[in-house]
Amino acid sequence: GCSLQLTNGSYQDGWGLDFCPYNGPHNRSPQWTPSSDFEKSLSPVQDFSKPTELTTNPFKRLLQKLEDEGLNPRRARIIKLTARTESTWHQDGSKKFYQVRLHIPLFTNAGCYFENENGKFHMAADGAYYFVHINKPHRIFNLGDQDRYHFVTHIWDQKLLTKFHQYHPEQCDSETDHPYKESQ
Repeated sequence: GCSLQLTNGSYQDGWGLDFCPYNGPHNRSPQWTPSSDFEKSLSPVQDFSKPTELTTNPFKRLLQKLEDEGLNPRRARIIKLTARTESTWHQDGSKKFYQVRLHIPLFTNAGCYFENENGKFHMAADGAYYFVHINKPHRIFNLGDQDRYHFVTHIWDQKLLTKFHQYHPEQCDSETDHPYKESQ
C-alpha cells in the first residue's frame, strides 16, 4: 500500500510499517515498555497524522472531513489486495484495546470478501464505507482476476456516530496514549 499519513509527512519514511500498536509488538501486555532499540524506534499509531506527498487534494479533503466529524483518522493509506490472494485468519492487536479501521473501497470485484465471526461480506465500491474491529479474528480474500484497492485509516469514534464502533476513553484506562482528548 501507499501511506497518506505518517509521523513526518514523507512517504519515504518506511511506508508507515514501523508503528507501535497500543500494547506493543507481538501482543504483549498493556504495560508493555519498549526495550530493544527497534522497539524504541517505533511510533504510536496516534503519531501518524501528517499527510505525505502522496496525499492528493481529494484525500486531504476526506481526512479533514473525518477529522471534523470527530473520527480522528490516523495512519491512512491505500491498500492493495492482489487478485487471487487471501490472508490467514488473524487479529491486529489485543482485544483489550479499541482498534477500529475505516475502509472505503475504491476499486473492487465481486470476488472480494471480508470475513469475521459474523460471516463474510463483500465491501462494494459504491461510495459506502465500513468500520471494522481489527482486534477480533478476521481475514480477507480476493477470488477475482483484478486487484482490490481500499482507502483505510485507524479511527476513534468519540462523537458516537457509529452504533458498534464507539470509542469511550473511560473504558480504556490502561491505554497510555489516548489519540484525542476533547477539552471539557
